[in-house]
Amino acid sequence: MNRLTRMGGASLRVFAMGVLLCAGAAAQAADAGWTDRIIVKYRTVPTDVAAQTTQARGAQLSAQRFGVGLNRVRTTALGSQVLKADRRLSTVEAEALARDIAASDPNVEYAEPDRMMHKSLTPNDTRYNEQWHYFESAGGINAPAAWDKSTGAGVVVAVIDTGYRPHADLAANLLAGYDFISDTFVSNDGNLRDSDARDPGDWINAGECGNGEPATFQASSWHGTHVAGTIAAVTNNGSGVAGIAFNAKVLPARVLG
Repeated sequence: MNRLTRMGGASLRVFAMGVLLCAGAAAQAADAGWTDRIIVKYRTVPTDVAAQTTQARGAQLSAQRFGVGLNRVRTTALGSQVLKADRRLSTVEAEALARDIAASDPNVEYAEPDRMMHKSLTPNDTRYNEQWHYFESAGGINAPAAWDKSTGAGVVVAVIDTGYRPHADLAANLLAGYDFISDTFVSNDGNLRDSDARDPGDWINAGECGNGEPATFQASSWHGTHVAGTIAAVTNNGSGVAGIAFNAKVLPARVLG
């Protein structure tokens, strides 16, 4: 398993924020908080247009309660009805109208505002599909939307951790770092402070720390590499994982041995 995804824990939290980058006035208007269309999916759909128009009258009655005229535009390939209001509706109005339409007709499977959709960057890294925390709607950080706005270019992030391991999916975004550990027992690399921030491993043999600690052998965590990869793994290169700010640079500072 790729070490950038396998290693657990986090000593550095990385927050990615962004908004969708809209293209064109229509997209900007939609994101400004309005729409003039409602999509209504009925449980049963008549085959002829006249019957479909009649079916939409329940939605039109709901619209009248909101002071809006609503006319049928078309039926989608999936059988939903697209209804157009005679004026722009705010997001709040459109959502309230959609709820009223659904509540007023038991034949309505769902009703929702018709909103502008936007492209989002989806990396082609082979293990991106495992990184659910980037894109999963309930618990993810909504990274694809942020990437359309910014990918970290021009940013340098210092990772104060165990150092780094040379890794093909990280090398292009690593800057020269520093090893701050001045105790050779702790450093595990045979020397004192220097400009080599590589991580030789932080394994501990049973009893090595004295007083019987640790009770059993503990393998290396490679934690600094994990954190650096989360931040700035090379992305969209058809290999490995994606980084949150994949055009940022990482400055490794080795302080944990």
